[in-house]
Amino acid sequence: MESSKFIEVGRIMETNDLSFFKPSILNRNISKSQINKLKKSIQNFGQQDEIKIKPDGTIIDGHHRYYAIKELNEQENADLMLKYTVIEAEDEINLIITMNSTHQDWGTADYINIYAKNNNKQYQKIIEIAKKYKQTTTSVLSTICFGSDIKRFREKIKNGEVLDFANWDLLEEYYQYLDTLKPFIVIKEKVKQMLFRLYTLKAFNPVSFYKNVYKEYVETNRKISFSSSQNACKEQLLWIYNKGKNKNSKSFINFHKDSDDKIIIDAK
Repeated sequence: MESSKFIEVGRIMETNDLSFFKPSILNRNISKSQINKLKKSIQNFGQQDEIKIKPDGTIIDGHHRYYAIKELNEQENADLMLKYTVIEAEDEINLIITMNSTHQDWGTADYINIYAKNNNKQYQKIIEIAKKYKQTTTSVLSTICFGSDIKRFREKIKNGEVLDFANWDLLEEYYQYLDTLKPFIVIKEKVKQMLFRLYTLKAFNPVSFYKNVYKEYVETNRKISFSSSQNACKEQLLWIYNKGKNKNSKSFINFHKDSDDKIIIDAK
């Protein structure tokens, strides 16, 4: 079938010949469970929304709908028609983001992935570190902003902007250090965030903290748990770290509470 029969711009059309359509390399990762959900929905109610494609057949919006109908046709001999609309698109990445940003399931990880596929080095680094240390990309993101500035970081990622972070070597060193603590403490997101905040301080002594953690673990004969509250978690970590240190020593980390009872670290 000639491609010209597929490219009437702006009109909703349909075909059962899917050979013209091609997934975008910039699209977010495909979810098999989402495809299966759509297959059931399409079998019961038909295709509710058309997919959007460029004139060359590249899918801009609707990859899961495309794969659902493709699988039904190939695996179950359904011979279903695929509804689609052709739209003009020069800036493919921004068009994909714009069309998907209204979807409830389009999250921070999706933005990280699409910009990484478009050669954003920072976002590629987030994915690389997440895979290497078995973290999620959103967990890495919340760690580098200490959990306190996550909203601003998410907005930056949504717009593909440069993040206020560059010390990736220190982050990798931190994740390696975190692995040594796993036998002795319960490591949840707040712990990762707040401990990384301490780890970036010049005064922080990793060996000293490890020794104090191990000592408390031996004394209590159980893993140390921390509060889910960011402020309380930070205070717990500081008390464990400072335990047994002279307040005048270089490794002691001074902190205080402000009028709102928020923990403020005095060291840099």
